[in-house]
Parts: sequence; C-alpha cells; structure tokens
Amino acid sequence: MNFLSYQMLNVGNYYRGKCYGKKRCPPKLEDFGKQIATKCHGLPLAVVVIAAILEKCEMKEHLWQNVARSLSPVISKDPNTFGNILELSYKHLPMHLKPCFLYFGAFQEDEKSLIQVVERSSLGRVKTCNVHDLLHDMCTRKGERENFLKEVQRSILCSFELVKVLDWSRKNFSIPDLTRHEQLVNLRLESLRVTFHPYCVIQSISLPLNIRKLTLLCFCMSWKQVKIIGRLPNLVVLKLRVGSFEGRQWNTTKGGFQQLKVLKLSWVDNTEWNAPGDPFPRLQRLVLRHCNYLENIPTSFCYIPTLQMIEVHDCKQSVKECAREILQEQRDMGNEELQVIITP
Repeated sequence: MNFLSYQMLNVGNYYRGKCYGKKRCPPKLEDFGKQIATKCHGLPLAVVVIAAILEKCEMKEHLWQNVARSLSPVISKDPNTFGNILELSYKHLPMHLKPCFLYFGAFQEDEKSLIQVVERSSLGRVKTCNVHDLLHDMCTRKGERENFLKEVQRSILCSFELVKVLDWSRKNFSIPDLTRHEQLVNLRLESLRVTFHPYCVIQSISLPLNIRKLTLLCFCMSWKQVKIIGRLPNLVVLKLRVGSFEGRQWNTTKGGFQQLKVLKLSWVDNTEWNAPGDPFPRLQRLVLRHCNYLENIPTSFCYIPTLQMIEVHDCKQSVKECAREILQEQRDMGNEELQVIITP
C-alpha cells in the first residue's frame, strides 16, 4: 500500500468515526465517502471541514451525494482552492449561526488550526481566538460582501450602512477629528475599535448613538470628549488603552455611562478619579491594568449593586487598597458575588 493510499484510508476511517462514532458506516454511503476522501487528498483542513458537514447530513444517501458532487473533482494542494470547501461549510450552517461564523473575521490569523483559543478572561470565558488564515480570509470577504464586517484600512468611509462591526486599526494613518467622517455617525455600528497611528490628539468626537462596544488605542483627548462618550445611550463596553488626557483628573459626571457594564483602562495616565453621585449604575466589571499614575478608585463604587468583578494589575498600592475596601463594603451590604483580583 503506497503512502497516498494509506492517507486516504486514514481519512475514510476519520469520516466514519467522526460521523457515526462506533456505529458502522452504512454500505450505501461507503462509495460516496471514498469519493470525498479521495478529493480531500488527506489534507487535514479539508477533512475537518467536510467531516463537520457530513456529521449533520445524517445517514441519507442523497445528502452525501450532494456533498461529493459539490467538491471539485480534485482538490489541489494550493491553499487557494480551499475557498470552495469553506464556502460549502458556510452554506450548510443554520441561518442564526452564519453571523457568528462571520464574526471570526475580526480575530487574528493563524495557520495551526481552524479555531484556537489564545486568551481567556479571569472568569474562564473565551476572550481572544486565532483562526486559520483561509478561514479568516473567507470571513472577511463574505463579511464585506454582506456589509456585516469591515476592516477599514484608509481614512475614507464608503457606503457601509449595514456594517455592525468596524475595526479601524492595523494601518498607519491619523484621524484627529472623528467628526470629519460624517458617514461614521450614521452607521448602525454595534462595535468600533480605533487604533491611532501615529499617536495623535483627538480634536473632536462624534459616534453612532447605537454603538455598544468602543475600544480606543493610542490616543490623547480631553475629559470633555470622554463625557461625550459617556452620553452614548447604548454603550455597554468601553476600553481605553495606551492613552493620555488633557488634565490628569477625571470627574465622572452624574448621568453618564448609564448602560455601561464593562470598563477597562490600560496604560492611561490619569492620576485622580472622582465619581460623585450615582455613576455607572449597571457596571459589572472594572479592569485596571498598568495605570501607574492612578491614585484611587472612587468610593462610589462601594454602592454599585451590579458589581461582580474588579481586576487590578500592576497599579499603585493605594489603588489595590481601594479595591479591597470596596470588596469589604460590598460584602457588608450582602453582595457575595463580587470578586477582586489583584496582581503585582
């Protein structure tokens, strides 16, 4: 038995095990299984994707026949030819899962596996994934075609009326005035990530009112602009990373960030944080990373009933003490769910 035949035999066994477990594959499907295995050339990516499709086809001859016919007669070892296989996998997904599939286009590329978890949150939830480069290409291509996902690489917005996720990063350009892009305000965005290259001052800001998740990196802006962000009525997640402010004192105004559940500050340079009244009434998670100048966490956080998690990483000792005091106060009020994680 030559090596290629041995590969094909292993692929056929993989299909039988993947689709039927310990059950014997029905004889009527053997021929179609061999056809599919032959066209896969023993290539792991093709095997995994097609096996996932066959797993949902049940033991129906016409379904396996359709899969066999859908594949090109010979899948070459040129990676570009796997586009058709991935398209076939997407086609067989239920409608409610197709948007989830396209969201993988927002993650980084990888060549090791289809989907690989690379980072988890402190609660064990998946935070960041890498996806196979071919899968990534397909997700971004189909996402752009269907106006679902768009990675902007120029400071020009075209017709993206239906775009929900926008990653304005990874390229060197400057956007000192976000109001200059009038179409941005009119988008139905749910998530926006902007990395400023080179590091620049944000002169003014105006964002879609329905935005739910906002990430700003490498920025400099005034607290007045932060106040504008706080007025976004649907904002749930705010991440500010590697930033500086005009003035080191943040006075959170009453009535801002009414829907915010997650606030993450990383490498920002504010020193004092005041939040009188009833700020962040629905906040669940506060994360502070490398905020080396920050002196405190507002005492008003002691009275946020929804608070579930505070993380303090590489901050001043005074900030760590504030987190412990908030924990104790919340415990005294009966909040047993709050967790505090502190690392040096």
